[in-house]
Amino acid sequence: MSVLLVAVGSKNPTKVEATRRVFRRAFGRVKVIGLEVNSGVSPQPMSASESIRGAINRAKRAIEISRADFGVGIEGGTARLCGRWFTAGFVAVIGRDGRISLGTSGWFECPAKVVEEMKKGRELAEVIGELTGRKDVKEGEGAIGIFTRGHVSRTNLYEHGVWMALCRFLSPQIFLAEFTNLTLDEKTNKPC
Repeated sequence: MSVLLVAVGSKNPTKVEATRRVFRRAFGRVKVIGLEVNSGVSPQPMSASESIRGAINRAKRAIEISRADFGVGIEGGTARLCGRWFTAGFVAVIGRDGRISLGTSGWFECPAKVVEEMKKGRELAEVIGELTGRKDVKEGEGAIGIFTRGHVSRTNLYEHGVWMALCRFLSPQIFLAEFTNLTLDEKTNKPC
């Protein structure tokens, strides 16, 4: 039985570990590597569109560099829904055949005072670290780990997003052919 190679468009240990856990359960023998790539979006995306673009860019660059079986991009982002701000992990999985599938983790509400700092260009983990005095929020438990008092870690949150993004690959017979390839609009560079 051959080993499946999966390249994650980040060296962040929470993203790599979430991907490793999911792909191992889904496919058995896997080798997951993290690669430092440019997301092509701001350090703290403030819309679902920008977050999806970042995830796709990460996955594409990871698979291009590594020539892996799958490229995975995970982009944490914040978006306004029903007048409130929520944060989630946006995930893109790209197969060697070019198929792209998207998913998100669960969403959690982000406090207004944190969002105000993020609108100034600061990253969520940086703001939360400053408010709580904790270091390595981004590569550790994440904001969600702090908000849930350790019941849900950033890795746990991203696992769900990776599972959601794998749906198209795990159940290809259910997905319609015309939706298998996601492209970016040439004028706006947004998913279409």
